[in-house]
Amino acid sequence: MIKEAKVKLTKEVLFEAIGAVSDEMLINSEQKMPKTEPITRRIFSLGAMAAALLIISGTLILAGFLSGPNGHSFLNPDAALSGGCYVPSTSTSTSTSASGGCRPPQKAEIQSIYQWSPYYNKIKEPPQGDRVYIPGYFEEKLNETQLDLFMPKQTYKGLILTGTAGYSGEGNLTDVTLRAAYTLYDGEIFIKISETDILNHYLPDKETTKSMVNGVYFTLYNYSSGRYEYYVADAEINGLFYSFTIKTPYKSHMNAQKILKLTLESFSTTEKAPDLSLIKPEYIPHFENYTFPYESAKNDETFGKYLPEAMPEGFTDEGTRRYIDSDENYLSTLFTSGLNEISMKISFYNESTMSKRLTSVEDTENYDLNLYPIPRGETIPKNLYEVVNNPIFDLNELTLDTVLKRTYFVEDAGDVDGPRMNFSVILNNETGETILIELRAKGVSPEWVFETLTKLK
Repeated sequence: MIKEAKVKLTKEVLFEAIGAVSDEMLINSEQKMPKTEPITRRIFSLGAMAAALLIISGTLILAGFLSGPNGHSFLNPDAALSGGCYVPSTSTSTSTSASGGCRPPQKAEIQSIYQWSPYYNKIKEPPQGDRVYIPGYFEEKLNETQLDLFMPKQTYKGLILTGTAGYSGEGNLTDVTLRAAYTLYDGEIFIKISETDILNHYLPDKETTKSMVNGVYFTLYNYSSGRYEYYVADAEINGLFYSFTIKTPYKSHMNAQKILKLTLESFSTTEKAPDLSLIKPEYIPHFENYTFPYESAKNDETFGKYLPEAMPEGFTDEGTRRYIDSDENYLSTLFTSGLNEISMKISFYNESTMSKRLTSVEDTENYDLNLYPIPRGETIPKNLYEVVNNPIFDLNELTLDTVLKRTYFVEDAGDVDGPRMNFSVILNNETGETILIELRAKGVSPEWVFETLTKLK
């Protein structure tokens, strides 16, 4: 069920939109009264009060004409909805007014931009939904012309947009990520835009309330993680899916809500979808993604020689994949026998991301599973979790005892009984490059694993 958040027309909103009589009128009138004539002075005071009442009455009548059928106040789009001010996004003018640094309104007409208050659906964790895997995904920075495609019709003063375009391995645009920041506020908002709802946000078993501004419905979420607050807003605007996210320390959460509100108000003024066909990559990185038979994979020039000569009897080839993009370069294979399986992934060792997993066979606390009973999430020390979870050994040091220490047995009614193991080894090829072999096995003996790997030296 979807509910729309409603906002009452308060005195403060009314006075901010229309203007009100200040106490200064009464003070000034009182100061100008003759001090020697109390009766005259009283008459002047009563007159000032009567004038104030007349102006307030007129204001209330005028508010009736400016209120929508649902009680929303329609405000001039060049006036601030949240304490800032709107300026046309195409303007390069740096002129300011005397009352707050905003360009004066170009037109005095009233448009239907609602005075609104965002409603945050409070949740305990991030909005659920898996990010769609995009093979070969890469990004390029948007240039000024491309950024202009996404600039709202109206925007608050001080908005700065930067961004990147995301592409599939074939060079097709998949999404755009904008970074919105304001010169007058700390913090930044990340805006993901796509033709498809790639983030697939949803709140299971939750009644969702939506907030509307300028005819656009936003679903807003708020959740905490550690000392940080996250504010997320999703909307479909002109056929495209938008997701706004801001992360902030709790002490700055009011500022974060402020700039998110400004951003949603700006993007709600977008009149048409940007022409995404104008966003194309300047360079498409080398990309390969295909499967081929295991016997053919052995002929791969880079990694083929590190595949086992043969799999155990009874195992069937499920396919071998060759994958190359700007970040990854690997050969992977999978063999199965019922619920048993053997998977291997062969790539280049990356010291900057994998060095914490590298261990000597002498340091048994880094890999011996006998030291850490199930559930291992509770028994493995936090500082050792990464290496114990998937250690990397030098193949020249590997022993059968090492493999046995990585082997554990499971009796599971929903699975097959038998040994399980996972670990990785490194070795150098003829050109001095370091090759990484990652192995996961279920239903094969430790002896087969050890013999198969040592033959690759």
